[in-house]
Amino acid sequence: MKKLFFVQRVLAAIIDWIVIYLPLYFLVNAVSSGYFTPEIVTAALFIIYHVVAVHSFCGKTIGKSFAKIKVKDTGISIMDDSVREVVKILYFLPILGWIVGLISIVLYFKTEKFLHDITAKSEVVLCD
Repeated sequence: MKKLFFVQRVLAAIIDWIVIYLPLYFLVNAVSSGYFTPEIVTAALFIIYHVVAVHSFCGKTIGKSFAKIKVKDTGISIMDDSVREVVKILYFLPILGWIVGLISIVLYFKTEKFLHDITAKSEVVLCD
């Protein structure tokens, strides 16, 4: 069950990345004129998308909807929900992001929670 759930979570992340992150990246890259790094701006916008989606759509993003999973409500306010998503910005950092991502995967197979779930005390569950 743990491996199947891991596959569902990875599938959700890939769908969100393809549907939201890539178009955002190309849009930001086309609009930017060298004043900032498009990768950082795109990552920030992607995190904002996750915060708004998780808070507004019962714990689901587009990818989570397709994968039939959701984030169990961690709090009442958008600030409570945003803690989980803001930790994900670490995954976008050059070099350090790979290290943090690897640590997060190891944590998942030991605790059944990724780093951002542990930090925010959140839980991802199957949809009813």
